[in-house]
Amino acid sequence: MDCEVSVCLARNIHGFKQKQLNEFAAEWEETPEEFNKLDLRNFLQDREIEEVNMEDAEEQSTSTPTKDKEEKVRHKEELKRRRKGYKLNSVL
Repeated sequence: MDCEVSVCLARNIHGFKQKQLNEFAAEWEETPEEFNKLDLRNFLQDREIEEVNMEDAEEQSTSTPTKDKEEKVRHKEELKRRRKGYKLNSVL
């Protein structure tokens, strides 16, 4: 097994106890050479992903919930004005 029991325990989503994981590791057999092996480590990129501080991204954003709400209200009012103008022009 390429992985330590402590890593398996940390990633354990099935609720196995450490004793059970130790037993699995002790009984684990390597894949026979005649079997095809697929190495997906490059796709997982566990070590390649950097941590990103989300506070920095929020500070850079110029949009705020209040601005977004105000813009939606202005847009709705503009649509209402256009509809009224269309109704007036179609009556004339």
